[in-house]
Amino acid sequence: MFRENAVDYDKRYRIEREHGAWVLEQLALKEPRLASSSLDTILEIGAGTGPMTRALASRTPFPWKKLYVTDLSPEMLCLNWRQRDSSEPEDQVRYLVCNSLDMPLPDGSMNAVLGMDILHHILDYPVALKEFYRALAPGGFCALKEPHRGAYQMLRFLCHVLLLSDRP
Repeated sequence: MFRENAVDYDKRYRIEREHGAWVLEQLALKEPRLASSSLDTILEIGAGTGPMTRALASRTPFPWKKLYVTDLSPEMLCLNWRQRDSSEPEDQVRYLVCNSLDMPLPDGSMNAVLGMDILHHILDYPVALKEFYRALAPGGFCALKEPHRGAYQMLRFLCHVLLLSDRP
């Protein structure tokens, strides 16, 4: 689906460029301390064609030093990369084709893990959430936005299970 339909994905599924900025604005309103803190590294999971990438690249509302942009589909990530602004600092934004269940990132290397509308594409929630947690630095945060209410209920349940499994 993502490989064959990458070119017309945004049109087909009515993905609006402004949606990524709106999501980040909502996150900043709900967690104002995040917007005021300097984030060294941000990981965007399942970036697709880049609505949130473009918003993150502006460094508003979250300032950052290094941005890692990932997706499982090389075609989607290529479209994302092509849509970058000429002012986007190439040495500070890294595009990686990888599976969110096994990311080639050092443990504790990310101050923030962000994902927009990705959970319904992940087949193994517990493995993915453990992988996000592994990549997070101590004190880091993870924010996942999903278009389906049922996914939030499932995520809440899985977070509870993971927290319990993390305790001796």
